[in-house]
Amino acid sequence: MRRAMPIALVVGAIACAACGGEAPPSRSATSDAAAAAPPYKAVSDMRTLMNAVIERPANVVWESVGEVHTPSGIEARSPKTPEEWQTVRDAAVTLTEAANLLMMPGRAWDSGEWMGAAAGLIVEGERMIDAIDRKSTQEVFDVGADLYEACVRCHRQYLPGVSEMYK
Repeated sequence: MRRAMPIALVVGAIACAACGGEAPPSRSATSDAAAAAPPYKAVSDMRTLMNAVIERPANVVWESVGEVHTPSGIEARSPKTPEEWQTVRDAAVTLTEAANLLMMPGRAWDSGEWMGAAAGLIVEGERMIDAIDRKSTQEVFDVGADLYEACVRCHRQYLPGVSEMYK
């Protein structure tokens, strides 16, 4: 132990010397550089974002609970294991956070209804996460309907021709 301490001190001194004695950049210098550079960059178009980041997790959530009518009868669906609940929760978190991507400059269609629709998706997504955390299949089902409505409201407004699908 006594031998390790001097070695650690020497290694530490060498590391400090290698740094050249320069002080780390000040907070204001770092903040100025960060403010000058764009904080994010959209890398996909809206269709790709909707398919890859929004629709798939939404389907995981919506298909996680409910009833399926089969030739042999009614089959109840719900997560049964902690892993299944975690999969549904992860999908709900992804969906909820994706609403923030919809608000990015360059993606947001306007600063009024579009932003309100995206904020509504976040509200319903948070409700869904809470329902999942309570492992309440009935709440997941009920909030799933509200989440679906939040999506449909936006689709009716911003997807030409799609409004006919929801009548």
